[in-house]
Amino acid sequence: MAYTGIKLSVVVPAYNSEKFILECLDSIRAQEIDGYECIVVDDGSTDNTGKICDGYAKKNPQFKVIHQKNAGVSTARNKGIEAALGEFITFVDADDLVALGAYKKALQRIKEESCDVYSFGIADYKGTADISLYDFKEEEFQDMFIKYPVYMNHVCNKIFKKELLEKNGILFDPEIRTSEDLLVSYKALALSKKTIYANEPDYLYRDNEFSVTHIYMNITTKRFRSDENAAVVKNLLDFSKKHKTKAKKLAKYLELRDALSYIVDYSPFSVKDYKSYAPGIKIWTYSFVPVYIFVTVAMSLNLSFLVHLFHILQGAKRRLKKAVKK
Repeated sequence: MAYTGIKLSVVVPAYNSEKFILECLDSIRAQEIDGYECIVVDDGSTDNTGKICDGYAKKNPQFKVIHQKNAGVSTARNKGIEAALGEFITFVDADDLVALGAYKKALQRIKEESCDVYSFGIADYKGTADISLYDFKEEEFQDMFIKYPVYMNHVCNKIFKKELLEKNGILFDPEIRTSEDLLVSYKALALSKKTIYANEPDYLYRDNEFSVTHIYMNITTKRFRSDENAAVVKNLLDFSKKHKTKAKKLAKYLELRDALSYIVDYSPFSVKDYKSYAPGIKIWTYSFVPVYIFVTVAMSLNLSFLVHLFHILQGAKRRLKKAVKK
């Protein structure tokens, strides 16, 4: 890619985000860095998001707006990647914020240490850190995704060298609407020659019940999501085989995590429904053996009430998190 003088492209996919978009864009403009652009991709919003962004761009030449028919966050991000002119690229969701000075600090380290990916921490939008990081330099790569999922899976807390994405054809899959971040992050980090893992929580996340992710999680069926989860695992393993990276343990973790999420999060839930997804579950290094045995017995005896009882045990998720941290 020819040098354009733009160091960083910030891609913001936006859909019906009129309530938060100005605060998001202001946090990007406040970064006080030179040689950047912000590309807002309006994904067919039906509220005033598009108009708000157009007005913002007229007053701020570094901001550009692309309007498209509603096609989902992955397509919007891909459109932003295609339009980006920067040497590096990052992503911000329209209801989130970037901490003051985050990009200036990141670009300085990128310049000094010459990396392909720079990753920083995540906090809630009020600035209270929701994750704690450790020195995991000696840990196996896929273990980092299991032990630090918030930090590793997301793309919005990462700055990618655009050449890394282009050279390896790393894009978001429009057919996958859950864990699409994980696939892009895993592929980029696996192929990165050098990655900087910073501890500062500089990406400020807002838990918005009207976000695209929350809406999608609420309207999709168990069967449809199970198909998507299977597609994520297959995509991950195909990439791992092609590029000779380690991913089997991570794939098994995803299978178990998603199966347990079904049990804990959905009700009513029949044994018959669970049987259709259960074949993908295997016992592995971090396996929650008692849970596996409990559910297997429930299925074999066709005791639906046991599965419903397990649904009530909301502590399953907490136990799973503790299990993968040991």
